[in-house]
Amino acid sequence: MFDLPTELALVVLAYLPLDSVQRLRLVCQSWHKFILLQENTIYHQAAMFHKLIPQSITSVEEAHVLYSKHSLDGVGGWRDLCERRYIERSWSGKAASNLIPYNAAGTSVHRIKVDEMAGYILTTSCEGGLTVVDTETDQILWSLSKVRRHAHCEYGEGYVIFDFSDGAKEVWRRTDDYDLSQAEQRVPSSLPSSRQVQASDVSAALFPGPSTRGHFRPWGLLYPPQPTRAFRFVYPILGAAAWDHVFLWDVRTGALVQTIENTQCGSDGNLQFLGDINYIEVGQKHVFLCGVHGLRGFSRETGRCILDRSSSDGPFGAWDFSISPNPPTHTTPGSVFVRQDTVRHPTIHPQREIIDEFVAGM
Repeated sequence: MFDLPTELALVVLAYLPLDSVQRLRLVCQSWHKFILLQENTIYHQAAMFHKLIPQSITSVEEAHVLYSKHSLDGVGGWRDLCERRYIERSWSGKAASNLIPYNAAGTSVHRIKVDEMAGYILTTSCEGGLTVVDTETDQILWSLSKVRRHAHCEYGEGYVIFDFSDGAKEVWRRTDDYDLSQAEQRVPSSLPSSRQVQASDVSAALFPGPSTRGHFRPWGLLYPPQPTRAFRFVYPILGAAAWDHVFLWDVRTGALVQTIENTQCGSDGNLQFLGDINYIEVGQKHVFLCGVHGLRGFSRETGRCILDRSSSDGPFGAWDFSISPNPPTHTTPGSVFVRQDTVRHPTIHPQREIIDEFVAGM
C-alpha cells in the first residue's frame, strides 16, 4: 500500500469500480487486509460510484426506500448490497461482459447444459453423441457416442438424462458421485441396460484418467408406459408428458412415483384439447403443460387441473411491448451486448383469421 494514510487510501478506492476492488484483494495481501478492515466504508463508496444509491443515503437501512423488500432480503451491509445489485446489473446487460468461444463441442450442437460449479458444459449433437467440455481449457473431458441424433438433454445435481431412439429415458450419473449403497436402492425395472454398460466401457477406454472429472456412468433406463413427447428434470423428479398422461419418476431410485391422467381435457372435463405437447415444467407442488392449443397446470397433490388457458384467449396484459425501430442508444464499454429500447403501446385485440397456437422455448 506504499504506506498511504488511511484517509488517502480510502479516497483512492472511492474512484475504483467493484471489479478493481476485488482484484486488489486477490493480488495484494496488504490491500486485502485493509479492505476487510474498512469494508463498510469502501463498499459504501462503491455503491455510490456505481450509482446504486445517491450520496444522501448513508445507511443500508435507508436503501430500503430505493429497492423492494424482496430484492434486499438477506442484505446486511454495504458489501451485500453491492454484490446483490451488481449481479442484477450484469444480468440486465448493464455491466461489461466477455464472449468466450468453445470449439471442442463442435458446430452441430443441439442441446446445451452448463454446470458452473463443476466447470464443464454438456452438449448433445445434431449428428449424435454427448460431449463434456471443460469451461476453462475448452478440452473434452469425456464423451459418449451412443446417443441418438437431436437428443434432448436434461441435467441437474450430477445426473444427465437424454432420450433413446425407442422413447426410453437414459439416466447417467457423474462418476465422482456414484455411490454403490445408493445404487442398491434402485428398482430392478429401471437398472441400466447392457447397451449402456458397453457404451460406458468404450468411453472409459477413450478417457482412462487418472482424473474422472466430467465422467458419467450409467445409472438407469426408464421406460414410460406410453410414448412421450416432452420431458423435464428438476432434481430429483423427472417428468415426461404423453398425449393424455404425465409420468413422474424419482431418478435416484428409478421408481415411477406418480401418474397424472386426463391432461388433454383436464380433470374437470374441459373439451378444449391441449394438442401436441411442446413443453413440460415440474415443481414440488405443480406440473405445467404447454400444448399448441393451451397452457394447463395440475396439482401434484390431487392430480386436478388448477390452471387452464386457451391459446385463443385474449392477451393477459393491458400493454404490449415491442423493440424500438430506432438504432440502439445505450452501450456498455467492454460489453458484447447492446441494450435495445422498447416501445409500450395499448394491447389491441385484432380480428383473428388463423388458429392461435402456443409454443414453448428454453
